Amino acid sequence: MAQHPRPPSEDSLLRHYRLSLGNRADNFRGALLAGIVEISDANGITEAFIRYAGFPIPIPVELYGRLMDLSRDDQYTLIRILLRVAGSPVSNIHFLRLLVYLDAGKKGTYRRLATRLLRYLTSENAKEECIAFRRILIWVDNAFAAWGHFGLSPAPLRLAMMWAHTHRIYSTMKHLGIPPEWIIGRFEHEDFGLSHHLFGSPSEYRHDVVHPNRIIADAFMLDGLCYAIGSSFESDWTELERQALLNLIYPVSQDTSKASVGLLRDTSLASNILDRSFNVIGRFSCNP
Repeated sequence: MAQHPRPPSEDSLLRHYRLSLGNRADNFRGALLAGIVEISDANGITEAFIRYAGFPIPIPVELYGRLMDLSRDDQYTLIRILLRVAGSPVSNIHFLRLLVYLDAGKKGTYRRLATRLLRYLTSENAKEECIAFRRILIWVDNAFAAWGHFGLSPAPLRLAMMWAHTHRIYSTMKHLGIPPEWIIGRFEHEDFGLSHHLFGSPSEYRHDVVHPNRIIADAFMLDGLCYAIGSSFESDWTELERQALLNLIYPVSQDTSKASVGLLRDTSLASNILDRSFNVIGRFSCNP
C-alpha cells in the first residue's frame, strides 16, 4: 500500500501541472498561470479547474475570466461535471468559491448549491475529512523526502506539489468510497522511518503557514470558507447561512458553545512563501 500512491517521478508529476524543476520561486506564479492556460486550451476549462484545485492558493482570476466567456449552458455543464467529481477539502473550498463567483449576488441556482456546500463544509463529517486529508499531507511530505522527490527544489515548489499530490490521493480514495476514518488510521504512521525534518528540511519550508504540521482542521476550514465567500458575507448572506459558519467558530457541546481551540492561533507568525505570488488560503479572514 505504501508504494501505490507514489508518482512515477518528479518530472511526471510536474508535467501534469506543466511545471518544471527549473521554475524559480520568483517566477512560480507565471509558470503556474501558463500551465493553467495551456491545460485550458488543450483540455478545456473543466479539466483545468479539476487539475489545479488541489493547491492551497486562489485559482488565478484569468481562469474565472475564461469561465465568464462561456455560454450559460456551458457554465451549467461545467458545474454539473464538477458536482460528480470526488474532491478533497481544498478543492471543495475552490468549488464553493466558484459557485459564489458565478452567482454574483443573484441568489439563484448557484447560490442554493453554495449554501448546501457551505452547510456541509461546516459539519462534523467535513471536519473528519480535513483530519484525514492532513494525515495524507504529512505522509506525502515524508514520502517525498524518502523518495528523493523535490528534496533540492525551491520551497514553494515543494509545498505546492505536496498539496497537489495529496489532493490526488485523497480524491482517488474518496471516489473509491474509502471512509475518512480508514484513511486516518492507515496514514497515521509515515512508513519511512525518522522524519526528514530532523536532518534536511529548510526552516522556511518547515515553518510555512501551509506546512502540514501547521494545519488544524477548524482553522483551515474557516480560512478557506472566508476566502470562498469573500466580502459578500456581511451584507449578502442570510442568517441561516451565517449560522452555519458560526457553528464552526462556536461549536455546541452539551448545550453550551465555546470558541474552537483550533482557531486560537496567529498565522502571521509563520512564513508564507507561496504568498510571493498569491494570497494563501490560510491567510484569509472574515468577520461573521
